[in-house]
Amino acid sequence: MAKKIKQGIAPAMRRTKGEEVYNVFNILFFLVFAFICVYPFYYLIINSISSNNASAAGQVNWWPQGIHWENYKQVFALSGLTTSAFISVARTVIGTVLTVIASAFLGFMFTQEKMWHRKFWYRFIVITMYFNAGLIPMFITMKNLHLTNNFWVYILPAIVQPFNIILVKTFVESIPASLQEAAEMDGAGTLTIFWKIVLPMMAPILATVGIFSAVGQWNSFQDTLIYMTDSKLYSLQYVLYTYINQANALAASVRASAGSAMNVAALATQSGLDVDGTRRDQAQAIGRQLNVDAVSLLALGKEADYAAFSGDTVQEEHVQRYWRNIDVVRRSILGSLPPARKWRARLSLADVFHIRRHGKGRSS
Repeated sequence: MAKKIKQGIAPAMRRTKGEEVYNVFNILFFLVFAFICVYPFYYLIINSISSNNASAAGQVNWWPQGIHWENYKQVFALSGLTTSAFISVARTVIGTVLTVIASAFLGFMFTQEKMWHRKFWYRFIVITMYFNAGLIPMFITMKNLHLTNNFWVYILPAIVQPFNIILVKTFVESIPASLQEAAEMDGAGTLTIFWKIVLPMMAPILATVGIFSAVGQWNSFQDTLIYMTDSKLYSLQYVLYTYINQANALAASVRASAGSAMNVAALATQSGLDVDGTRRDQAQAIGRQLNVDAVSLLALGKEADYAAFSGDTVQEEHVQRYWRNIDVVRRSILGSLPPARKWRARLSLADVFHIRRHGKGRSS
């Protein structure tokens, strides 16, 4: 008997070739989709722990190369990192909770016929999606409300979001009206219906609103840039943004000086020196004629080349040390020249120190 039942059920449960092919393609599609979603994060991680030279050259694509942790050590050593991380977590949690509650309540109220001038207020909120006063009026408003350099400037402007309210209102309208009518017949008020009946049924759409709000709060750094001057209220994203900009500015400054360092032969010729050959030959010729250490000249050239082409992050102390060495060589060169040639050399070297002063002005 059992054998007959098995023989009768098995053909019905057996998959056709078309279903098997569909399942294979379905699995392959989602595997590719999952890879596309995950790979960017994997790429960032392996590049962050790989050799900076290999990463800058685009050689790190699948596996890390020259694993090190210096990048993370430099980031974790940033001043104010712990405080900024706390600010970002706090604004994300508080902002998301308040945004979800406000969106849920307003979305529910805009479906209630008894709400005073419901259609007017709904249209009034929706129209703000299409018009914006601009950055300057927004800043003046926050300043007049004493919200600049205030933690709540992260929270209050983001609580009421028209897009989120529209999502919630549309969802509530799909809930059978008979549920609310039955509750009203039992004596339930508007708030009781919202908290005990409608709100629990909003979980799917409120999860969507919560994700939108949390991602927006966590990624935002423009509000810190505009409203904050107190470093204790900086968000984590703004601290990292500032760190990256400073590193890029230092690298650009040293790259600019590298361009001047590569023109050693031209500067020496303008100063009346006879130089030729490779960079080593030029450095030795300059050293002989000006009584300057050729090794120091070569070291400066190598240091500038490394900063310009290695792709590594240039630290402030490295820049200061580089320019101190430049000053030493410059004074040595000028001290060994007669007065007439000294002025010619000063004019030749003026462009190098103009770059230095200009770079300092930008970084400050």
